[in-house]
Amino acid sequence: MLREELFNILEKGIVKLIDVFLAKPFTFYTESDLHCQLYHILWDLGLNEGCRVEVLSQYSCIKSILQRAGIEDVETGNPR
Repeated sequence: MLREELFNILEKGIVKLIDVFLAKPFTFYTESDLHCQLYHILWDLGLNEGCRVEVLSQYSCIKSILQRAGIEDVETGNPR
């Protein structure tokens, strides 16, 4: 992605975020809510193209922690 394309997408995303915020300001309780909305908008505008993103579910994170702690059997997934 060219630098000019990247800046164009970012500019559109920020403008769209401002529009969403002005339309429904009470939808956002924290600054983090705004960040999440911006990431969602940028994703929809195509910023994700050419990128590899790996998202771990809460379950897989918890499972990994339990396995590292030796609380869950890696092969069967059953508690020890």
